[in-house]
Amino acid sequence: MKNLKKVLVFILIIFSFIAVKASGSVTVSKNSISIDKGKTGKIVVSAKNVAGVIEISSLDTSIATVDKSNYFFDTTLNNSSVTITITGKKAGKATIRVKLKDIATFDGEELTGNKDITVTVKEEAPKQSSDSKKDNQSTSDSKKDNKSTSDNKSDNKKEEKKEIDVKRFEIVGYDITFNKNISEYSINVDKGVNKLYIIVEGNDFDATGDKEVDIKDKDYVTVLLSNSDEKKEYKININRIEEKVIEKEIVKENDGDNKAILYAMIFFEVLSIVLLWLLIKNKLKK
Repeated sequence: MKNLKKVLVFILIIFSFIAVKASGSVTVSKNSISIDKGKTGKIVVSAKNVAGVIEISSLDTSIATVDKSNYFFDTTLNNSSVTITITGKKAGKATIRVKLKDIATFDGEELTGNKDITVTVKEEAPKQSSDSKKDNQSTSDSKKDNKSTSDNKSDNKKEEKKEIDVKRFEIVGYDITFNKNISEYSINVDKGVNKLYIIVEGNDFDATGDKEVDIKDKDYVTVLLSNSDEKKEYKININRIEEKVIEKEIVKENDGDNKAILYAMIFFEVLSIVLLWLLIKNKLKK
């Protein structure tokens, strides 16, 4: 009987592990945040075992704004979190809303609802009094010579050109191994696919042709990154292929997962036989 109990406990542990592993979620790092007027604060939205789009917005942009309006999660591509920067515009309270628009777990469960973050924007700290300014005047005067030197350095920095800094360039569902110095890529796309989702992130540029892109009847698309000093254009060639070819590639990628599932099924079959044998043995003893 003791052996029977041990087997039952072991089976319950295995099923609990599988259930937890399959679950998915979207969470925020903070439910509330306090920032000064004119300053910024950050929150992190994290995803687990999901894929899809979230929308980010401020319900009162006169009090607080956000630097992103949406984000695409796919935890199989290692993009499982995103940092949102909140800027305080004036004193008051506002709600930052993260809407689960079109997102689901990998076992088919659709996630819905909102994640709300309360933002409290405080007035700026009082300005320095006139007496304090007088006390600091002598120190200020003694630094004038150094300031002129630093001003010259600042002027030199202003003359430097802004360089486009690409931190992330991805086509969801396709591997292009992006390199900022390579301007042309090719991907194999099923004939029935009419849209791509291109993610571009970085500093000192505006992007055109990213996010959701219509590729119907197109052999290629381009993504343009530009600022006041520089422009970079990346071309994505689209090779239309039969669905069966893509299915073969997917089967190869998932072959390891299928083997793991097969081994798990065999393992549970063996456990069932052992459990049945222990039950029969226990009855015979009685």
